[in-house]
Amino acid sequence: MKKIEAYAVRDDILKEVKSGQYKIKIAPSDLVDFGGQRSYDMTHQLFVQHGGTFVVMFDGSRDFHEPLKEYPTGDISNESIVRHWVNSILTYCVDDSDVMPMILFAATHSDRLSEDMQKKMKIEFGKKVTEMFGAHERNKHFVFDPIFFINGTDKDDQEIQNLKNQLVSIARNQPSWGIRRPMVWVPLELLINNMKKDNVNFILKTHLAEANTMNGDLALSDKQLDEFLLTQHALGKIMYFNQPELNNFIILYPPALVNILRSFITDDIFWPEDDILRNILSRMTDTGKIYRRDLLKLWEQKTFNDHFPDDDFKTFVIQVLVHLDVLVIPKRYSVKSKTQVDYFLVPCTVKHRMPISFLNDKSFSNRTISLVYRLQKSSIPSALSFKLIVAISGIWPIKELNDCPLLYHSSAVLCVDEQTELRIIVEDKRVIIYLTHELSKHFISPNIAASIQECLTVTLEAVLTFYISSIGKSYRKMNVSNLFPIDIGEVCDRSPCVVSISKAVHASHWVCDKGINHDTKCSRLWFFDKEA
Repeated sequence: MKKIEAYAVRDDILKEVKSGQYKIKIAPSDLVDFGGQRSYDMTHQLFVQHGGTFVVMFDGSRDFHEPLKEYPTGDISNESIVRHWVNSILTYCVDDSDVMPMILFAATHSDRLSEDMQKKMKIEFGKKVTEMFGAHERNKHFVFDPIFFINGTDKDDQEIQNLKNQLVSIARNQPSWGIRRPMVWVPLELLINNMKKDNVNFILKTHLAEANTMNGDLALSDKQLDEFLLTQHALGKIMYFNQPELNNFIILYPPALVNILRSFITDDIFWPEDDILRNILSRMTDTGKIYRRDLLKLWEQKTFNDHFPDDDFKTFVIQVLVHLDVLVIPKRYSVKSKTQVDYFLVPCTVKHRMPISFLNDKSFSNRTISLVYRLQKSSIPSALSFKLIVAISGIWPIKELNDCPLLYHSSAVLCVDEQTELRIIVEDKRVIIYLTHELSKHFISPNIAASIQECLTVTLEAVLTFYISSIGKSYRKMNVSNLFPIDIGEVCDRSPCVVSISKAVHASHWVCDKGINHDTKCSRLWFFDKEA
């Protein structure tokens, strides 16, 4: 990087700023291309901003409900992708009187259809998205008309120009347009813009503080500098985490962090051709485990290495990713272990699902009690499962078999003690918990079961609070039971067989839908007996 003095604001501009005559003639804007694959879900928190405008794109040459061949599971279509993205955007954004964010829809591949078919499909897509979101409680954030139908192979495509015009119109009409900011911020904003133009993505806070002193009378105090940085962070212009180990550095260009994440959080169709690097990524998606040395090896690729000024910034990025729960420092089985952990867990990259064969084992049913949280929120993103598993793995270690963590897509097996294990599976709107003793469910300790339930409930509350508060809801005013009613029970016919807590507490037995009679004694272990 050039010396910091090279980015100093010119004296004539400082003079204009001091006199109040300086005007910014260009409104800078960051354009970020989100990865649409589910692999990228955990990265949304880095760049989904409340004041942003989002263009949700889908393949217009396909039927809206047609399963996409790119996804071998057969359950992914344009409709499911659009719904997933809309839910993710709205969940991360504040729900208040502000019209932002705005969501537009654009179909691609218009060049594959005749003009008549394009017109027909454009009307059809408009009807589809209106049916999906027209009655949405936050439909003020949607632009249903027009639905843009673009040809990405034609740089002069009129629909692309129409889309650009619409984006500019939204920007000009959003509430933050023309809002007054402290004039003394201008020199640092200009300096940061100059550095971005020179592809400087990271900077030491001490270097920015040094640049600040060069602004003379317009220099900010330490307190004002922190306020400036936190405001810029909130606006999505920079990333600055004001806490120990993270507040020594500033990410000047947030998309750079997204680009760095693509080095290991990416779909296999984008893996590098190098066999060594492919093996690293293959092992990670199979096991959810990546060694620090392998992560640094991935970052040696020119595409990513150019983002890092030096090794100190690589250490900082790792600390940020741990802070954001993208990377997880695994908890050890025993505090007596002296071995230093040299790898991370990456739950959001695991593709394999937990084998359900254990449910076919009758002995598992006899050794297990189950608990189910039923989530009531309709737009909780899939990243919830990653966040929840990360939080829980900080309480109990993820079990390993043959040096391989039992970590799966949206699920994991955790070790409670030498005789007891815990399974967590997040699917749709349910969080399913299995607590298993190696001998019999009758040997499960009441104190352990009840303590686990209380820890899980508090942890789930904390994770949900993150999302609820991010959309402007007042969590303190909400009843926990309204967030996620809890059912308890056993394993029956290869599935969790549960009843409401109130029913289990007031009855010694219950008959399930399969006509099987269940004793509630073991199921009630999930809760402390207050009368004992």
